[in-house]
Amino acid sequence: MRVELQSHLDRAGFYRALAELLAQGIAWDRVEWRISPSPTDPPVEDTVAPTLKRLPVGFRDTMHLALLHREPARHVLLHRIAQRLWREPRGWQDSLHEDHIWLMEWHRQVRRDMHKTKAFVRFNRVGEFDQDAERAEYVAWFEPVHHTLVEVAPFFVRRFTQMRWSILSPSATVRWDGQRLRVGPGANRIDAPPPDAGEALWLTYYARIFNPARVKISAMKKEMPEIYWKNLPEARLIPILLAQAPQRVGQMIASAADTQRRLPDLKHQSKVSDPAGSLASISTAVQNCDQCACAARATQAVMGMGPATAKLFIVGEQPGDQEDVTGQPFVGPSGQLLRVALLEIGIDMARVYVTNAVKHFSYEMRGKRRIHKTPAQADVKRCAPWLEAELQAVRPSTIIVLGRTALRSIESLVEFEPPTPTPHAMVGPPPSPRGIIDRGRWRGAQVVAVAHPAALLRAGALPATEGYQRWREDLRRAICGAPV
Repeated sequence: MRVELQSHLDRAGFYRALAELLAQGIAWDRVEWRISPSPTDPPVEDTVAPTLKRLPVGFRDTMHLALLHREPARHVLLHRIAQRLWREPRGWQDSLHEDHIWLMEWHRQVRRDMHKTKAFVRFNRVGEFDQDAERAEYVAWFEPVHHTLVEVAPFFVRRFTQMRWSILSPSATVRWDGQRLRVGPGANRIDAPPPDAGEALWLTYYARIFNPARVKISAMKKEMPEIYWKNLPEARLIPILLAQAPQRVGQMIASAADTQRRLPDLKHQSKVSDPAGSLASISTAVQNCDQCACAARATQAVMGMGPATAKLFIVGEQPGDQEDVTGQPFVGPSGQLLRVALLEIGIDMARVYVTNAVKHFSYEMRGKRRIHKTPAQADVKRCAPWLEAELQAVRPSTIIVLGRTALRSIESLVEFEPPTPTPHAMVGPPPSPRGIIDRGRWRGAQVVAVAHPAALLRAGALPATEGYQRWREDLRRAICGAPV
């Protein structure tokens, strides 16, 4: 008996045919399963036939994904297992049965391929790179190991809801127009667009964060199997980066052993009459610094920004994800909140010098996202001379320190006042985030440490909330009287 399915993704057709075969008692070895040679749109509906609910739930759930495996004989195996469980449902508990072992392995491989598809799809922008972002369309070519693209398409809908995109593969295509997900037949590699300007930026970023000291080829190939490399633009760089790794590790070791840091001459800085030129030389030195672990992974160093004659000097913790990409301090969510507060206080941001205690982005990966990670104390200490050099060049009259990390970076330079109880401390535990943390002096300039705006974001203290208004008032009191 011959059963023909519309496509590799025709699960609904398989379920209907299986229900009829089981009901008629037709043995698995009397059936030939075939895929139609004429490509059709993969069916979206794949509900299990009601009569199949007699089979164990665990088998039905496992079968649902195993049907996406590329093994041509998958329908035969599933029919054979279903025939056995139709007679004896408790047979599903026999996890040592050879068929059971094969099925669970296929299920595992499909799940892994779904995970890798989510991780390794790379979009290219169609048309001019500077056209209206709302009308832009993004297209990706991907070759999953199994027939998993349609199954993972809802993930991309959730992830890129505001974009218009298409993903092409040999067995199916999926397209999201901003309103509806459409599924179509497979495509050819030639249908995919050529690389766009964003790919060059991505390759530069990937080469920059590649850490040669932490290369473990076996672990890398386990997480990024070579079978997917043909779809990854960064895969072209991997052989080159691996070949350069020993030399780069040697350079890192030699650099760490060199106790002569490439720091500006601080004594000379104090006598320089051109602070703008002094800041430029510091910026050049910062960009060449690779003394901390953060530098090996960050896209670039982020130097402070602002006029060299600024009277107000603000120190944050470290660059964030957006700062790391743009190379400018305080442009991410925390920076935007700080700018709003300063504007409400009446301070012109163009007359403020802003910088960070640590000049490179410290983060950890969670999926594809780079999540902020508090810099190690050793990295804060290594970056402290850069901050001192900036202070020497600008010579502000007021220094605002945001958060505990920034406070630690400057505490060796500042003479702090004895701590006094705050009104918050008198009435019980301080609300989060706490306002003024500490006060002190640096060469006549007043130094005030307040909570970092990131603490407000974590606590949900957005503008118009009581927590934000209390923090803004602390910030106002900290800079009150400073000529800005």
